[in-house]
Amino acid sequence: SSSLKGNVFGLATVEQLLTMTSGARPPDQEGGSLSGEWNEVTRGISPITEILNRYGKEQTNAGNFVYNNSNTNALMLTIEGRTNFGDLFEKNIWIKSMPESEATWLIDKNKKIYAAAGFGATLRDWGRLATHALAMRNGSEGACIESYMRNATQLLATDNQKKRYFGYGYQTWISPIQRSEIFLWQGAYGQKVIFDPRQNKIMILFRNKEEENILKDFFMSFHKWRGFN
Repeated sequence: SSSLKGNVFGLATVEQLLTMTSGARPPDQEGGSLSGEWNEVTRGISPITEILNRYGKEQTNAGNFVYNNSNTNALMLTIEGRTNFGDLFEKNIWIKSMPESEATWLIDKNKKIYAAAGFGATLRDWGRLATHALAMRNGSEGACIESYMRNATQLLATDNQKKRYFGYGYQTWISPIQRSEIFLWQGAYGQKVIFDPRQNKIMILFRNKEEENILKDFFMSFHKWRGFN
């Protein structure tokens, strides 16, 4: 995309954006954002492209994992260089999950989707979306998508700067337990979807204020359900 030219995200490969190894400087905030980014975007002050240009002035340690929302937004802009990101998502993922309600995307002042944290759906439709993701991983959309989903959900990067339990695949958190194949979607404000593809089990933590004891109970409940194996 022309909007990424001249910054770190434009220099990065698609795989580096997928694995958050673009070399962009570490974010200012725990959730992966530049200081003030959320307010600037949601209040229509700064477009996503401006945030990326501010973040992407210098490349440091390309190839090393740093959790940074701008990598995800850069992926959105990369797709926008060829087709509309929202339309592509709706046609190829959302509609195929057969939702029962409408979903929403947060957009910036230029009507670009805030792909890193701007998607909202009902609990039941998150379940449908998660089920569709597992189906794609099992080949429901053909060999190409199956291969991508299996790459996306394997351990490809680890954080050397901050101690984290989960590693990372393609925009997806990965369990460090070898051969477990467990992976996790982590959303804003504590929302989580955890998958055990071997047992075809999914558990969702929905609209949760992130508190350590709740997270501990969530993960413990999941492991009890799947039998600790």
